[in-house]
Parts: sequence; C-alpha cells; structure tokens
Amino acid sequence: MGPAEGDPGVQAGTDTPGPMAPLVVGLPHMSQDCLSWFAARKISPATLLRNQITEEHLQMSKKHPEKEDAIVFPYLLRGKVTNKKFRTLGRRFASERRHQSIWYGLDDIVNQDTIIIVEGEMDKLSMEEAGFTNVVSVPHGAPGVVKQGPLPEPCKDKAFAYVWNCWPALEGAACILLATDDDVPGHALAEELARRLGRDRCLRVSWADNAPAAPGAISAAPSKDANDVLIQRGPQGVQRCIQQAKPLPDRTQYLTAAN
Repeated sequence: MGPAEGDPGVQAGTDTPGPMAPLVVGLPHMSQDCLSWFAARKISPATLLRNQITEEHLQMSKKHPEKEDAIVFPYLLRGKVTNKKFRTLGRRFASERRHQSIWYGLDDIVNQDTIIIVEGEMDKLSMEEAGFTNVVSVPHGAPGVVKQGPLPEPCKDKAFAYVWNCWPALEGAACILLATDDDVPGHALAEELARRLGRDRCLRVSWADNAPAAPGAISAAPSKDANDVLIQRGPQGVQRCIQQAKPLPDRTQYLTAAN
C-alpha cells in the first residue's frame, strides 16, 4: 500500500473485513448509507455493480487508527483488480497500489474509436448514467498550471505515467474528448493530456450547460464536472455537453488566456 496520489502521507490500512452497517441484499456490497450517498449524486445500483464498487472497513491513515467504512473504487486491468482508491463519506481518501499507475476504467476503452477522459471516478460513473461507457478517469488530480518547454521522455514523465503505461489502449483511437473539470486545474490537465495524446485528435468538453435545470435538481450552481451536470441537468445535460465538444484552442492562445 502506498500514499494516495494527491494526498501525501495518507495510507490505506488493512482491508480485512470488519463490522459495517447492514448491507442491502441484492444490491452492491454496500451499506444503505453508501447507497443513499450515491443516489443523491444520481448514481444507480446498476452502475455500481457493473463497476464493482464496494465498501470496506479499514484504517484510512496512520494519524487516525480507528477503522472506518469506505467506498472502494477498484482499478481493473483485464477484469482483475490491480489498484484501489478509498473514500469515506466524511471525505477521507486513501489508495492501495499493487500495480503501475493506470486509468480508472481502462478496460472500457479497449478497441474504442472514441474515448472520453474525465477527472475523477465519480465523473466516470456519471458518464455511464448518461449512456457513455467508453470513458476513463485520470487516477489522480490535475496540475496547477501547464508546464512550458518540451515534454519529458515517457520514462521520466512520472505525473503522466498512466498515459504511457496504457498507450496501446489509446493509440488506435481516432477521437479523444477531454472532459476534465471546468476550472483552471482542469483546463491545465486537458492541455497537458492533449500534448501527449495529440491535439489533432482531441476535442474539449465544456460543462457549462445553460439548459433549464432538471426537475428536483439539488443545486443550480455553475457546473464544473460531469457529476455536477448529471445532478443539475440530468443525463440529457451530460449528453448535450458531450455533443457540443469543440476543437482545442491553439496552445499559444491557451497560454495567453491562462495568464
């Protein structure tokens, strides 16, 4: 086990099963509290089952020795769990890595002509609720800024090792939609990914959907990611954003805008 990427010093403890809240029979291996948490974010039990989302009782960090119930996001490679990320409902995060860094959802993009890249496991699940399964998430957070100068060699490109480790699954795609967060780090991540994946085959997705909010929407606040849009605008809102993807601006224009 190692530190959670983006959360230095956080380490997952043992994943030995322990006491949890009662599980709901016939649904994902998960307590009602977790199912309700996902439901509030418009993620269905069917999506949780397909992505093998579960719950474990474990120590989330050395600073907090008590065990907690945590959602488990498994990273699958050819159907086998290679890495895991953990999240408690109280927003503690940890990870367990048994393998090299890979995309979340890697198996879903094998032999796909079009690939969608998002920034977070919840956004990957949100895309599925809107009908898109050809989706992967980056395994950790976005950079603060776009680095200038030439790209490092793949063997030295540690922050983006998951791109090079999974290159065979990416190289055949004709179109890649960069659906990272609609904020400064998300834009920087999209630009860094485009530099590695090839700008000519990349499109940029904006999550600023101006259509009326879905009935019963939790919030009308500005949307910055796929889950925001799913909650506020429903599956159709997510679909509209994907359909309206546009070519990336010229890199010079991006750097000027970012400054």
